[in-house]
Amino acid sequence: MALELQLLGQSAITRDGVAVPLSGRKPWGLLALMLLEPEPTRRAVAARLVPEANDPLAALRWLLHQVRRAVEPEATIVEQDGRLELRLTDAVRVDLLELLAVPDDVDTIERLVRGELLEGMDFADAPAYELWLSLQRTRVHDVIAEALWWIGARLGTSDPARALRITERALLFDPFCETSNELLLDLLVQSGNAPVARQRFAVIEQRFRAELGVPPAEFVRRPLDRPRMPSSVPASVSAPALLESAAARLRAGELDRAVETSRRAADVALALGDPELELSALLLLARTLIHTHRGRDQEAKGLLSRALQLAGDLDDLAALAEVECEMGFVFAMDGTGALAEPVLARSIEHALAAGQLVRAAKAQTYLGMCLSDRCIYDRATVTLEAAIAGFVAAKQRGWQGYAEGMLARAIERSGDPAGAAVIAEAGLDHVRRGGWRAALPWPLLVLADCALVAGDHGTAAHRFSEALTFSTEIGDPCYEALALRGLGLVRAPADRDAAAGLLHDALSCCRRYTDVYPWVRAVILTDLVELTDGADRRVVEEARWLAALGPLPDLAERVVPYVRDPREARADAAQTPLQTAAT
Repeated sequence: MALELQLLGQSAITRDGVAVPLSGRKPWGLLALMLLEPEPTRRAVAARLVPEANDPLAALRWLLHQVRRAVEPEATIVEQDGRLELRLTDAVRVDLLELLAVPDDVDTIERLVRGELLEGMDFADAPAYELWLSLQRTRVHDVIAEALWWIGARLGTSDPARALRITERALLFDPFCETSNELLLDLLVQSGNAPVARQRFAVIEQRFRAELGVPPAEFVRRPLDRPRMPSSVPASVSAPALLESAAARLRAGELDRAVETSRRAADVALALGDPELELSALLLLARTLIHTHRGRDQEAKGLLSRALQLAGDLDDLAALAEVECEMGFVFAMDGTGALAEPVLARSIEHALAAGQLVRAAKAQTYLGMCLSDRCIYDRATVTLEAAIAGFVAAKQRGWQGYAEGMLARAIERSGDPAGAAVIAEAGLDHVRRGGWRAALPWPLLVLADCALVAGDHGTAAHRFSEALTFSTEIGDPCYEALALRGLGLVRAPADRDAAAGLLHDALSCCRRYTDVYPWVRAVILTDLVELTDGADRRVVEEARWLAALGPLPDLAERVVPYVRDPREARADAAQTPLQTAAT
């Protein structure tokens, strides 16, 4: 038998094509909660979903009975140590989970984009659940918009009419997404509709100015500025020369000139009609914008969309793996880990098929990071160990040390700070021996977290201070924010006000650019919520939103008590010691 659970658009359950009844908002709310939350406690579910009941636990028992009756035997609800789990067999298909996994099949994505989560259902009588649902709806909305943009970019040259239709659909979800607007113009120009593209840009610019008060970013109009062939130097000579010059400037640390030169190389290659040169230049430019120029990830996404089309046209698996790796990283920095993971998984597959072991290892490192953020520690550990093995084989000591820092973080967060410290020490040594100065703060921060968890505040303060020094020197806001956060947690037992000040300073670092690692901001916000007993509702809401977007289940669970009535939150916090351990 096959069981289909439809939670997007009109909610429905069917078994072998026959409708299965599940009546009422609350049973559907419970089903969605168990699908999206990792093993919530019975009491937490009851408090969130049926707070108005005279006996919330009894009301929950009735809801569980209704859901069990609808989904068994293909799915079962089990309880262990007070935690509920919905176990699905291979006979169960869930549209929501399919969408969040971002399938590679374009038809599947189009089929799944049919409405919001639990469409039309209202939970005003359960405010905590209503907040949770609104955050999950935002998460689904963001994944849909990004997934439609992604497949629109992929189909740009193979099926431009369909790509254009899908991109228009993406803009219905987010009309102010600059990368989707850029892709739309690009598709129009590629299909020979440059005049239409210019008219559309005028509409886009007017909408941005009227509703946001600012013009769209400059890169949105990039497709309208197709270059002309240079007259003085043959393009066949100038394009490779420009590309070589851009790479040399990047190695020399001349970032702005590297960006300018690689952009010119891409333009000349496009005018020449040389897709291989254009692809190389676009990848160089995107890498530079993503990894060395803060605040430029959105521009890089547009470049990667064109690179994705070229890699597909050329059937270049190695280039495709690189595009997917960089795009997966950008998605992770956007906070949409649910979209980053399948893209990174495809990058690993394509890199291994092309014999690009280092590229596969880099994608595995980013994937392990995303899995660790979402508390999927077993998979994160296996993935990161594979990445480390790849870097060891390629003698990439700097990257090996960085991946070891990621592995140590996953192990520490899963409850083994002593084991994590050993790996982080090795990672610090490898980063230093590899000469990768920009990655040096990372293993230092993990070592500091391990010391903090162990109660060794002296060592923790020393390591956090080291990390702050290095991160300030290299100008990395993520590492700087984590170091300030750590120093605040060390200070918290003695001086909560001073600790809160350091956490606010850490948040200021996170807001310096738009493409700061969202887990960093989320964990700092969560610490601040606990430190201040949820006094600032804006901080509580931002922490809750980021935790849901990831999703970051451990942080979401820590914020839940403060999402309720502020008086209740303060009462709960008074009975629970401040959690100062690194998350």
